[in-house]
Amino acid sequence: DTLAKPAFTQRQHGYAAARGDGLAYTPQAIVDGTQAEPGADGPAIAGAAARGLPLDVPLALTESDGRLAIAIGAAALPPDLSGRPVGIYVLRVARSVTVSVDRGGNSGRSLTYTNAVRAIGRVGEWDGSAARLDLLALRDPGEGFAVLLQAGTPDRLGAILAAAKTPGL
Repeated sequence: DTLAKPAFTQRQHGYAAARGDGLAYTPQAIVDGTQAEPGADGPAIAGAAARGLPLDVPLALTESDGRLAIAIGAAALPPDLSGRPVGIYVLRVARSVTVSVDRGGNSGRSLTYTNAVRAIGRVGEWDGSAARLDLLALRDPGEGFAVLLQAGTPDRLGAILAAAKTPGL
């Protein structure tokens, strides 16, 4: 997988640790931070999304003049998260990436991926109060950003409480 990065593998293992099943594979879809489904099984992913947690924390993301502004509204944390970390994660996302496959079942073909994550970083923590972050928006042309508010730690990831993305993703 030419798009793989150690940080992405670490997230897969953080999800597997939180679920307690130890399963991390590609392609794998993680829905709302808690449910794992085969990445090629559209109906299973849609079913998991329908059963997912409501994303009711206000979160807005804007990009202007080379800056990325993240605005998080105040919201009550669920009782099970009281006193536990909720990370603010920024993902740099390429709208489209085409790769040549050199081996395996798709050897000799080119595959195009949509909204491929190119980098991810934890930029802070959220405690339920209103917050605003202003970051330098370093990205290549054809890329945008997504932001997640996610419970847990990098080694044991939890539920996603809110998500936002820049236009075009």
